[in-house]
Amino acid sequence: MMTLHLRERGAPTEEIPVSLIADRPLRPATELLWVGDGGWVACDTALAKTDPRRVIAFIECKEHRVRVQWVRDRCDVSVHDTLREALQAVEAACTRDREASPERSLQLH
Repeated sequence: MMTLHLRERGAPTEEIPVSLIADRPLRPATELLWVGDGGWVACDTALAKTDPRRVIAFIECKEHRVRVQWVRDRCDVSVHDTLREALQAVEAACTRDREASPERSLQLH
Protein backbone atom coordinates (compact mmCIF):
# COMPACT_ATOMS: atom_id res chain seq x y z
CA MET A 1 0.00 0.00 0.00
CA MET A 2 1.33 3.44 -0.87
CA THR A 3 1.77 5.99 1.89
CA LEU A 4 1.89 9.73 1.37
CA HIS A 5 4.19 11.67 3.70
CA LEU A 6 3.02 15.23 4.38
CA ARG A 7 4.76 17.91 6.34
CA GLU A 8 3.69 21.47 6.94
CA ARG A 9 6.27 23.99 8.08
CA GLY A 10 7.20 23.39 11.68
CA ALA A 11 4.87 20.40 12.02
CA PRO A 12 5.82 16.73 12.31
CA THR A 13 5.55 14.53 9.25
CA GLU A 14 2.12 12.94 8.85
CA GLU A 15 1.71 9.63 7.07
CA ILE A 16 -1.51 9.22 5.10
CA PRO A 17 -2.34 5.92 3.44
CA VAL A 18 -3.53 6.44 -0.11
CA SER A 19 -6.27 3.87 0.42
CA LEU A 20 -8.48 5.02 3.27
CA ILE A 21 -11.14 2.36 2.66
CA ALA A 22 -10.38 -0.99 4.33
CA ASP A 23 -12.39 -3.24 2.00
CA ARG A 24 -9.39 -3.90 -0.27
CA PRO A 25 -6.29 -3.82 1.93
CA LEU A 26 -3.94 -5.34 -0.65
CA ARG A 27 -5.00 -3.07 -3.50
CA PRO A 28 -6.07 0.50 -2.76
CA ALA A 29 -9.26 1.74 -4.39
CA THR A 30 -7.45 4.77 -5.72
CA GLU A 31 -3.99 5.60 -6.91
CA LEU A 32 -2.39 9.02 -6.93
CA LEU A 33 -0.11 9.91 -9.82
CA TRP A 34 2.12 12.90 -9.18
CA VAL A 35 2.00 15.37 -12.07
CA GLY A 36 3.96 18.28 -10.64
CA ASP A 37 4.45 20.55 -7.69
CA GLY A 38 1.32 20.15 -5.57
CA GLY A 39 -0.63 18.27 -8.26
CA TRP A 40 -1.89 14.71 -8.61
CA VAL A 41 -4.28 12.69 -10.73
CA ALA A 42 -6.54 10.36 -8.73
CA CYS A 43 -7.22 7.09 -10.55
CA ASP A 44 -9.53 4.12 -9.93
CA THR A 45 -7.36 1.01 -9.66
CA ALA A 46 -10.27 -1.29 -10.53
CA LEU A 47 -10.18 -0.10 -14.13
CA ALA A 48 -7.57 -0.90 -16.76
CA LYS A 49 -4.82 1.67 -17.26
CA THR A 50 -6.09 2.20 -20.81
CA ASP A 51 -9.67 2.91 -19.68
CA PRO A 52 -10.35 6.68 -19.72
CA ARG A 53 -12.91 6.23 -16.88
CA ARG A 54 -9.94 5.36 -14.65
CA VAL A 55 -9.29 9.08 -14.02
CA ILE A 56 -11.51 10.28 -11.17
CA ALA A 57 -10.19 13.75 -10.43
CA PHE A 58 -7.29 16.17 -10.53
CA ILE A 59 -6.04 17.29 -7.11
CA GLU A 60 -4.14 20.49 -6.49
CA CYS A 61 -2.67 21.74 -3.22
CA LYS A 62 -2.35 25.50 -3.38
CA GLU A 63 -2.52 28.36 -0.90
CA HIS A 64 -3.28 26.07 2.08
CA ARG A 65 -6.33 24.57 0.34
CA VAL A 66 -6.82 21.37 -1.61
CA ARG A 67 -8.94 21.64 -4.76
CA VAL A 68 -10.43 18.52 -6.34
CA GLN A 69 -11.54 18.94 -9.97
CA TRP A 70 -13.88 16.02 -10.56
CA VAL A 71 -13.82 14.63 -14.10
CA ARG A 72 -15.71 11.34 -13.78
CA ASP A 73 -19.47 11.25 -13.16
CA ARG A 74 -19.50 14.92 -12.18
CA CYS A 75 -17.84 18.09 -13.41
CA ASP A 76 -17.44 20.35 -10.43
CA VAL A 77 -14.78 21.42 -7.95
CA SER A 78 -14.70 20.65 -4.25
CA VAL A 79 -12.36 22.42 -1.85
CA HIS A 80 -10.92 20.78 1.25
CA ASP A 81 -8.82 21.96 4.17
CA THR A 82 -6.42 19.01 4.03
CA LEU A 83 -5.17 16.42 1.58
CA ARG A 84 -6.59 13.74 3.90
CA GLU A 85 -10.11 15.18 3.46
CA ALA A 86 -9.64 15.32 -0.31
CA LEU A 87 -8.44 11.70 -0.42
CA GLN A 88 -11.39 10.61 1.70
CA ALA A 89 -13.76 12.32 -0.75
CA VAL A 90 -12.08 10.58 -3.70
CA GLU A 91 -12.14 7.19 -1.94
CA ALA A 92 -15.83 7.66 -1.07
CA ALA A 93 -16.68 8.53 -4.68
CA CYS A 94 -14.75 5.51 -5.92
CA THR A 95 -16.50 3.22 -3.42
CA ARG A 96 -19.93 4.59 -4.42
CA ASP A 97 -19.10 3.95 -8.08
CA ARG A 98 -18.07 0.37 -7.31
CA GLU A 99 -21.23 -0.29 -5.31
CA ALA A 100 -23.36 1.12 -8.14
CA SER A 101 -21.42 -0.89 -10.75
CA PRO A 102 -19.89 -4.04 -9.18
CA GLU A 103 -18.58 -5.35 -12.52
CA ARG A 104 -16.03 -2.52 -12.46
CA SER A 105 -14.17 -4.28 -9.65
CA LEU A 106 -13.92 -7.49 -11.66
CA GLN A 107 -12.03 -6.11 -14.66
CA LEU A 108 -8.58 -7.49 -15.31
CA HIS A 109 -5.55 -5.23 -15.61
